[in-house]
Amino acid sequence: ENMDTQFALSSLARALHLRPDRGTGGVWGYAGTKDKRGVTSQFITAFKMAPGRMASLNSLHWLRGVKVGNFEYCQQPLELG
Repeated sequence: ENMDTQFALSSLARALHLRPDRGTGGVWGYAGTKDKRGVTSQFITAFKMAPGRMASLNSLHWLRGVKVGNFEYCQQPLELG
């Protein structure tokens, strides 16, 4: 709640200490954006990211409102279309 897709992904990138040039462009794949005002969920893909590294984000208190889970490996990133 109170954050759109880009803000949420930027927050995850910061928490994972990703370089700014790889923050949201090269790592994340997603299909569509979510409304800032809604409480929603969204599928994303994370390129070359270990599930354990992603799961560790749930323990960060400053990432209020963002939870990650339901991990699986996939061959293709999510894209529009």
